[in-house]
Amino acid sequence: MLAESILKTGFDSVSQRFIHTLVFNFSEFKFVESATVPETAQRAFYDLLVKIILTLYNDPAILKLPLDQDDVLDTCSVYKPELKKTIVKIRNEVAMFYAFLLHTGYNGEINETSLTVDTERLPSIKVKGPYLSADLKAKKPFYTLLNAVGFHCAETGRQITISCDNAGMLQAWKLLSQRCLHRQSPEYHFAFALFDDNMSWWLRRVENAAGLPPSFFDFYEKSYLKKGYVKSIDLSGGRIRYELKGKISGFKFQYEPMTRSDAVEFSTLNGIGFKAMLADFDLLDESVKELAFKTAARCNYCGGCTKGADIDTFTVNVSYKGEEYAICPQFPQLSWSTDFNRDVMDAIVKFNGLQEKYGRQWKMPK
Repeated sequence: MLAESILKTGFDSVSQRFIHTLVFNFSEFKFVESATVPETAQRAFYDLLVKIILTLYNDPAILKLPLDQDDVLDTCSVYKPELKKTIVKIRNEVAMFYAFLLHTGYNGEINETSLTVDTERLPSIKVKGPYLSADLKAKKPFYTLLNAVGFHCAETGRQITISCDNAGMLQAWKLLSQRCLHRQSPEYHFAFALFDDNMSWWLRRVENAAGLPPSFFDFYEKSYLKKGYVKSIDLSGGRIRYELKGKISGFKFQYEPMTRSDAVEFSTLNGIGFKAMLADFDLLDESVKELAFKTAARCNYCGGCTKGADIDTFTVNVSYKGEEYAICPQFPQLSWSTDFNRDVMDAIVKFNGLQEKYGRQWKMPK
């Protein structure tokens, strides 16, 4: 693991904050069997991608990324629209750079120690992602970054030629491109050097970052899958999101420093069935009662649920530990970035199970 792939709270710029997402999510090296690309070559290209990402982290300006002050808050997209635009620009430029590497490797021809690609081939390739749908373009800053890590880039006429001293590394570049191209978010599979798409190393990294014991999630994953939940791991936008989804309920976690600066966020997929559970509060397991009580707000008569109409509120009155409370069932805060442990996870599992029971009659409000 990269020594730098630890959680951080402060960055020199908003670009550096985003790039740290990539650093945190960068893979452990894993050799894949290949008749033409030995382990030494795969390792050399893996190390080269490490060098690229750390060069970019230490000097975002090399890719002409914005150096705006790091001022990211949970509510940035609502209260800071200009900051959101900056974040989108950063994401898109980084995605375009790694898409360039991916497609150059896939479409380029290797001649000894050089990789050559036709520039007219690139614009026919569409790069897609969150807030991004654009034709692939080669840009001068891409060459600057590649030159900084030991390549020599030259553009003559319709051709881009990228040279280095290690012919085997170019073969590994092409191998990684071939293995990543048809995966979801292929440019980030490439960026994270995922020769093998097994993501168990990332679960271990999250466990370590969150102070959880090794293999903490393995037991829960098996339990969810046995119940028919479906597992997915999404790399779109450069962050990795792990999800277990049932018919109604589910569980997810991700590291997203563009909204949270210091932690992995764990959460349920939704709060469907929560109001119906509160109506049966006395019948719930004690751990679910505690989860519901801690995550729901107390009614403050804001009128949000009635929208000013002369109708009953959504409030549910419950008795908890000898006290009476008026609980608001709307928007429970079913997410944890701190104080996440086995007790909380066990309660989430039970809560998800009850969602499958109580949430079956739920319909999207009009």
